[in-house]
Amino acid sequence: MKRTLAGGAVTLGLATVLLVGTSSAGLRALARLPGLPGRSALGALVRRGDGAGTRRALALLADGAADPRDRAAAARAFGARRAPSALPALLAALNGGPSEVAAACSRALRAFDEAGRSFEEDDPPEQCAGVVREWNAWWRLRGSTLLGREGAGAVPGDPGGGLVAPLGAAR
Repeated sequence: MKRTLAGGAVTLGLATVLLVGTSSAGLRALARLPGLPGRSALGALVRRGDGAGTRRALALLADGAADPRDRAAAARAFGARRAPSALPALLAALNGGPSEVAAACSRALRAFDEAGRSFEEDDPPEQCAGVVREWNAWWRLRGSTLLGREGAGAVPGDPGGGLVAPLGAAR
């Protein structure tokens, strides 16, 4: 019974997002809702390039106290949009974010370099750490070019080239 009710709520939430999908103002209002409807609306705003939605998603991705599902959804939206301005936030969340968030960030980064590797949240920690190190090295090499400014390739919070925090640690 609970599964049926939850499925109906998800369907209703998605239908609502689709109905107001043509209105950025409507999507901004829906993006404030908790759960799947809010995540879907915020993702739609980011994919459209909406400035307010993008700023909200960047703040959400950086908020270590936010629901990991919301943060992961923000990372997915930035990957779909291929927004270079989101790269520092994606790298910061990749380095030490909860496994669900870090995995979503690794997949989002592949939108910028399809040759890069990603991982899933249940992959072995040593495999995840190796992928994180590869993305950090990629950022050090390409960050300045991608963002068009000097020094942009510094890994956020990582002066020494290693992981900022153990993968899966709260951030």
